[in-house]
Amino acid sequence: LRADFAWEVGAEPVQVVRREVEVKLSCEDWRGFSRGQQDEFLEEYLRRDREQGFDLRRAPLLRLALFRRSDQEHAFILSNHHLLIDGWSLSIVFQEVFAIYDSRRAERVPRLKHSRSFRDYVAWLGRQDQAGAESFWHETLKGFTEPTPLAIENGSANLADRKEGYSEESLRLSEASTESLQAFARQNRLTLSTLLYGAWAILLSRYSRERDIVFGVTSSGRPSDLRGSEAMVGLFINTLPLRVRVASNQLLIS
Repeated sequence: LRADFAWEVGAEPVQVVRREVEVKLSCEDWRGFSRGQQDEFLEEYLRRDREQGFDLRRAPLLRLALFRRSDQEHAFILSNHHLLIDGWSLSIVFQEVFAIYDSRRAERVPRLKHSRSFRDYVAWLGRQDQAGAESFWHETLKGFTEPTPLAIENGSANLADRKEGYSEESLRLSEASTESLQAFARQNRLTLSTLLYGAWAILLSRYSRERDIVFGVTSSGRPSDLRGSEAMVGLFINTLPLRVRVASNQLLIS
């Protein structure tokens, strides 16, 4: 959590862990405002926080904010760059924070489980067979020469006139739909993620009219042969290509 990054000092970017880093906590008391006003303040803070981003050359790459909404309720915001930690690591950090908090309330000395340093994972990466990995991916992706197109026709807009950028769309499933999907996956001895990957491969194949599909799959990246990696904090996730050959009449479950 004390790391920043330098990419102008050598041939490759370097992660620098500082001896000391000051983390600032912004605090505001909103008890004098209505619930609606508080919600507006929170949305405005989140918008400005996203726009601010992070300077990767200056640690810490995280920000903390605490907003008091009532005598019993606070809103706590933690913003961090993904280069620092992944979702798995974030849960470990929160477990330790709550353990320290509970110990302080009970006037006890916090006792946290020992965890290995992230540098052990970096060293583990350095010991891997890079030539063998490159050979594996050359063989796995042999014959695949260009990205899978997502050819969704849209006659109302000219591609040349579209602005560059990104957008986000969220879809929330009902509890009943979620339970139904989970039951369907269990019935076919699949994980829910595998089921979704299969559906996504078929969808890409239908839209692109291609039978050979490649898309990215994100994994936790914690190696089983590195003892204690499940309790380490850092960025372990890795996005790797998944190649799927889809038959013209392919069903999700055969």
